[in-house]
Amino acid sequence: MGSINRATLAISDKLRSNCTPAELKEIEGWVLRYRAVDGLKRQHAALTLPEQMAAAIHWFENASPEEARPVADDILTTMAMLRRVLNLRGLL
Repeated sequence: MGSINRATLAISDKLRSNCTPAELKEIEGWVLRYRAVDGLKRQHAALTLPEQMAAAIHWFENASPEEARPVADDILTTMAMLRRVLNLRGLL
């Protein structure tokens, strides 16, 4: 039948050749909608990050060290990546 690349959302040639023009139009419409929704999710994540971080602060104040340590490690790794992107974009 064919496939859509999950990372790039590219429609494979095999899928294109196995679809009618109407089916291909439907698939292309889905890809456009998926990209739009994904963009909104990313924007929502960025816009609500300060609020999420404030909530995380309250959780860390009461969490046990055993529970908090792996989460803290994940956050520190992600914060370093965010800082790198912000720096590259000239936002720091």
